[in-house]
Amino acid sequence: MPDWHVTEADYARARTPGISGFMRLKNEAEFLDRAFETHVGGLDELVVVCNRCTDATPEICRRWRERHPDKIRLFEYEPEVVPLGTPEARRIDARDIHSLANYYNWSLTRTTREIAIKIDGDHVGDPARFARTCDRVRRRLARDERWPIYGLNITRGPRGVGIYNLYGFDPEFGPAGVRRGPPPFTSGDHCFYYVDPGLRHATDPDQGYETLDLGSRRRAPVTFGYLFFHMKGMKHDQGVTNWSAAAATNWAEWAERVGALREDDLASFGEMRLRNPRYFRDADVQAEFARLFPEETAMPDPALGWTLSRVKEEAKTALARLGTLRLLGLEK
Repeated sequence: MPDWHVTEADYARARTPGISGFMRLKNEAEFLDRAFETHVGGLDELVVVCNRCTDATPEICRRWRERHPDKIRLFEYEPEVVPLGTPEARRIDARDIHSLANYYNWSLTRTTREIAIKIDGDHVGDPARFARTCDRVRRRLARDERWPIYGLNITRGPRGVGIYNLYGFDPEFGPAGVRRGPPPFTSGDHCFYYVDPGLRHATDPDQGYETLDLGSRRRAPVTFGYLFFHMKGMKHDQGVTNWSAAAATNWAEWAERVGALREDDLASFGEMRLRNPRYFRDADVQAEFARLFPEETAMPDPALGWTLSRVKEEAKTALARLGTLRLLGLEK
């Protein structure tokens, strides 16, 4: 039987150049094919670790491994993992085989390349844009840097698909301690970084999340531009089924709010871009959404008047898409 504890030898294993993605999966069948399609072409290796799935996730993984046997490595992490958001998740030792942190560390230490990034089974984007980003990372990421990527937290509303706007266009969670649902953007915890033996996922004592302390790594000078659509809110259950009853109790307001959204809980792509332009400089979000999801209808934009700040932002966006900032050495 495998040893599910992560040893110092696991952390110290020699690595080869390139980028490893590592995917941790529990019942992610709904958008998993799209997630594989998005990421597999850009990576040198994709380590996939399932945990007690009861849907079609393992079958989908095996099918993709058969297509890419030189790139995809598939594992099963057998211990039951304490669910996110439960009181036990906040108390458990990160080295316990039932902790989310140990699950992540075990998954990370299956990778073999020098650079790693965690990949989720509900992240869907443009495969060519992701591959171009990976190429830039291989050439330009310094060992003391982290290169974050961001996603748009989207869901269906009364007038079509939009971006969660539960915090008044604040790009993060808003006031401390108030979590009524997802922020509009993912937090940047998905990032490229060089793996070294000292890196560990730990447990956040307040929320029970896993955390990876990259605090000593400076943020690479790259844009905040989104690179994927986070599909959790597009799932049939808005992504809360994996929570246990105890977790659902602790996150009751979150689950209730995402299950019964009001119209003003969502923003259109255009309106969110106007309020948080730096996340949209790399791509035309409306065009990309329409191309990736032709079966879906995006929320219509309200009237977006022209202001001086909007004119300036359109100019910055044009420069970013032309690669001018990189040519001037202001961005990687």
